[in-house]
Amino acid sequence: MLDKTVTDWQAASRKLAFEGRAFINGRYVDALSGSTRPTLNPANGKVLTEVASCGPEDADLAVAGARKVFESGAWSQMAPAARKAVLVRWAGLIEQHAEELALLECLDVGKPISDTLTSTCLQPCAPSAGAAKPSTKSTMKLRPLHREPWRWCSGCRWASLPP
Repeated sequence: MLDKTVTDWQAASRKLAFEGRAFINGRYVDALSGSTRPTLNPANGKVLTEVASCGPEDADLAVAGARKVFESGAWSQMAPAARKAVLVRWAGLIEQHAEELALLECLDVGKPISDTLTSTCLQPCAPSAGAAKPSTKSTMKLRPLHREPWRWCSGCRWASLPP
């Protein structure tokens, strides 16, 4: 990955497709208000794409959807071996698309590509996924989380929610 030239990375950046919609409840959607805002490449000030300008009502939908999935037990009651398989697959997908993700991060936040290629955000679950040792077919009962959700959206964030 580090053997690419500046010209190679510039060519790759011209081929990128940007998704500007919000990802809420398992699908890409426009902001409820329909409004968008530009996201800029800080290195040159050029618009990368228009992104959904989400508000509190969009956040409420996302929180309600996450709560529904959490309470369904789809993830929390999943057998440890199955949960491990999901995390290993996710880690594999991140590794498979590492160059594209690093380039997107480079363009969005202005970090050098050499930094984003070696960023720990490209390996968020690989060590944890591989370390999960399913020793039983049952799962532990977890106490529900009691946290006040944020009531605004502040741009793109990496998040892991149960499928």
